[in-house]
Amino acid sequence: TDPNLLESIENVFAEDFYLTLLEGMGNIQDLYDLLVSCTSVLRIKILDYLQEDSGRSSAIFDKAISSTRSIGTLNLSLKALMKESTEDFERLNKILGYGVFIDLISNKGNMMDLLRIVSRMPTAASDEILNVFMNDSDKFSMVVERTIEDRVSLGTMGLVLHDFDDVMLAKIEELITAKTYMELCR
Repeated sequence: TDPNLLESIENVFAEDFYLTLLEGMGNIQDLYDLLVSCTSVLRIKILDYLQEDSGRSSAIFDKAISSTRSIGTLNLSLKALMKESTEDFERLNKILGYGVFIDLISNKGNMMDLLRIVSRMPTAASDEILNVFMNDSDKFSMVVERTIEDRVSLGTMGLVLHDFDDVMLAKIEELITAKTYMELCR
């Protein structure tokens, strides 16, 4: 992508256009995707805008929950933003809070979504997310039941688990017991 062309296109539209579009139509995945595809200048303006008022990020999260859109590719958007700018990735996650991901996974996600999203988070966030699911059996049961109901394939689980270090893998194995794994495979 030609950065000068992208900057020229962004300048044609006022920053308010992007912010209005995001607030009006966007959900959390759209937010990550927009931040990946824009210039660093616009990215900072969007992050500043979200940080000014927590209600703005809450509205984006609420749209993600009420949307019929899957969160199956959210992990790819997380990965892309982290690759583009680790600093902005961390800043956005501080603005949103990791509770957003816990609620999103609980309300819309399946086991593969949980593992993929956790695999894209910094270790401290992964720990926090896994701890919530370990300590709240209702939230974890919702994820397990959705995985079974939606007949989600676990065929690539090994590839996702390969991304974790031994400490995190042990924690995941503690969460997903043999009994749970057998339930998911039936």
